[in-house]
This record gives sequence, C-alpha cells and structure tokens, in this order.
Amino acid sequence: LLGAMAGAIVILADVGRRVLWYGPPRRRTSDKGNPLGAVILIAAILLIVLAPLLAQLLQLAVSRRREYLADACGAQFTRYPEGLASALEKIGRQGGVLKDVPRTVAPSFISDPLARAALDGDGAAAWGSTHPPLVERIRILRAMAGMPGFARYDEAFRAVTRRPVGVMPASALAAAAEAERAPAPDPRTRVDRVRGATDAMWQLKDFAFVPCACGTTLKLPPAWRGREVACPHCGTTHTAGA
Repeated sequence: LLGAMAGAIVILADVGRRVLWYGPPRRRTSDKGNPLGAVILIAAILLIVLAPLLAQLLQLAVSRRREYLADACGAQFTRYPEGLASALEKIGRQGGVLKDVPRTVAPSFISDPLARAALDGDGAAAWGSTHPPLVERIRILRAMAGMPGFARYDEAFRAVTRRPVGVMPASALAAAAEAERAPAPDPRTRVDRVRGATDAMWQLKDFAFVPCACGTTLKLPPAWRGREVACPHCGTTHTAGA
C-alpha cells in the first residue's frame, strides 16, 4: 500500500513537471486566453511543490512506527530487551552522517544515516528524520525492566513518550493476550508424541510389550506369544507374553 501511494505521488509530480515543460493546452480559436490552461498550470505547480512534501510525510509516518515495532519484535523474540538497548548504544556511538546514502534508502537503516545519532540530552530528532530518536528507543527498551512482550513494550512506550496511545496494533496485543491464556505446550518432544501414538496402535492390534533392563521395550505381535526373544541391544532373552 505504501509503495502504491508513493508511486502515485511520484507520477503526479512527474505530470506536473511535464506540464510546465511543454506548457498547458491552448485553444486555437480564442484570443482571450485559456482559463483551463491557467488552472492546469497552477495545479502542476502545486503538484511539484506538494508531492515531495506528501511523500516525505508518508515516509515518516510509516518509517518511525516501523522502527518501534521492530524493537518490540526484537525484544519479544530474544527475550532480552537490555541486550537490544546496549546494541543501539553501540550503534549510536559509532554512527555518523553517511553522505553517499540517498534519502530513498535511508529508512532501511537501523539508525538514520543522514543524521548523527544523539545519545546525550533528550535526543530529539529533526522532524525530517526517517527514524525516531535513538535515545528514546533505548529508554523504552530499558523501561521494560527485562520483561519482554508486546503489552509490556506498549506500556513502556506510553510511559517514555508520554503519549496516550501506544504504538502496538490492537491485533498484536489481542494475540499476545490470547497466547498468555492458552494452555502450556506439551513438554514432550515430537518423537515422544509420535511414539505414544504408534504404541496405542500396537496395543489395539494386541501386540505384547516386553520391557528390558537396558531400557528397550520389545513390541511383539500376537504370533510371538510364548516364544523366546533376544533383546537386539543387550542380548537378554525374554519370553513374549510372560
């Protein structure tokens, strides 16, 4: 959706430039001027002036929110918010302005490559930055007090930024709450669960289960009842069905 909207803005700006270059349409049979052409000319100028501003505002609205969500997901996956905060501090100490980075690529960086990261003071970022203040992201992560989770990040975000509305989508908070209410997962491994299912099938077919001292369980069909069978692992002899 963002790519389509940004592409439409670029197309409109290009149309405005072409109108200025080639001129507005003119009527051949009128000597009183062309009011439609004047309107088109004004619209073209507005498109050229406003299109880059609209594209920048759209980029800022999505890019900054994405950085917060990336921090929240990182804290959720690693279960270690302090580690992420320390990593951002290292990036801030080493970060500087990269002059060769185009503005269209800047939002893909972890920290804004076009502005020097501030780790002192309030770290307020310029309005044109594609990333939120690095010091603010660090404070949010540390305000989680080592307790990962989307709901915890949303609380820390509102506490640090003093905003009444959090940054996490309602669907993510609802899914996290549902996961907390879900029953604990089965501690058995996948192999244990498969083995239990196959054992139930053998029992339905009247197989004999003969345990051995070495830990092996012999599973013998009904035709082997009463016969002696050697354990394939330790060689101990057992009588099926005894």
